Amino acid sequence: MFALAEFVLKRFGVPRGNESLMGDIEEDYASGKSLLWLWRETTSAVVITAVRDIRKHRLLALRAIAAGWLLLWGGNMAASHLLVSPGVMYRGAFSRVSLLVLFELVVWPTFVGWAVGRMHRDQQASMVVVYAAFLFAGDAWSYCVYRDLVHDFIPAACVMLVFTLLGGFLQEPGEARDRRGV
Repeated sequence: MFALAEFVLKRFGVPRGNESLMGDIEEDYASGKSLLWLWRETTSAVVITAVRDIRKHRLLALRAIAAGWLLLWGGNMAASHLLVSPGVMYRGAFSRVSLLVLFELVVWPTFVGWAVGRMHRDQQASMVVVYAAFLFAGDAWSYCVYRDLVHDFIPAACVMLVFTLLGGFLQEPGEARDRRGV
C-alpha cells in the first residue's frame, strides 16, 4: 500500500520539497503504523505542498484558473453548437445529448486538466488542483443559485472533477528547469 501512497506523493511533488519526509513515512509505516495513519500523513503532505506552491506562485494559480476556465468554456460552447444545433445531422448509436454529456463531463475536462498541467509543469499538481477546486466551487455556486438542483449537481460535478484531475496527471510532473537554458 505504501507504493500507492509514494506514487501520490511523487505526483504532487512532495519529494522535491522534502526528500526526508518520504523516508520517514515509509519507515514509520513499515514499523507498524496503520493504513489510516499512512493516508492521513500522505494527505497532509500533499495539502501542505499544494498550499505552499499556490502561495508561492499566486499569479500562476490565477493563470491556471483562467486558462482552464477559458478552455472549458470554449470547448463546451463549440460542442453545444456542433452537437445540438438543428442543422447538424448525426446518426449513430448515441443521441446528440448523450454525446454532449460525454464530451462535457469526460472528454473535455480530461483535456483541460491535461492542458493546465502541461502549462504549469514545474507546479503541475498544485495548479491542476487549484483549477479543479475553482471549477468545483464555481459549479456548486452556479447550480445552487440558478437551478437549485443540488442532487443533480453532485454526480456531474464529481465526474467532471475526477476527469479533470486525471487529465492533469496524465503526464509525468515536470522537474524544475534552469530558466537560463544552460
